[in-house]
Amino acid sequence: MDVLAVPADRQKGWYVSLMAPNTKGPEFAWLDPSRLYCNSQALADCVQDLLSQFHSDPIDLVAGIDAMGFILDRALPCRQAG
Repeated sequence: MDVLAVPADRQKGWYVSLMAPNTKGPEFAWLDPSRLYCNSQALADCVQDLLSQFHSDPIDLVAGIDAMGFILDRALPCRQAG
C-alpha cells in the first residue's frame, strides 16, 4: 500500500488501513500509527474524526498517552488561555 496515497472517496476511517497491525501476539490489541504521520491528509482526517464527538466542547488540555499518543496530542488544536 502506498502510504502517501489519498483515496478520492475518503470515507470515515479510511486511514486505518495505513496503520501497521499488531505483531506482538494475541494478548496485544493495537495498531502502529507511525505510517499515518507520513500522510498529512490521513493525519488531518484522523484528528478530525477524533475531535468530532467534542465539536461543541472547548478543549483546554490534551494529554497524549506515552509511546504513540504524544504525537497525536500535538496535532489537536487547543485554545490559548488568555
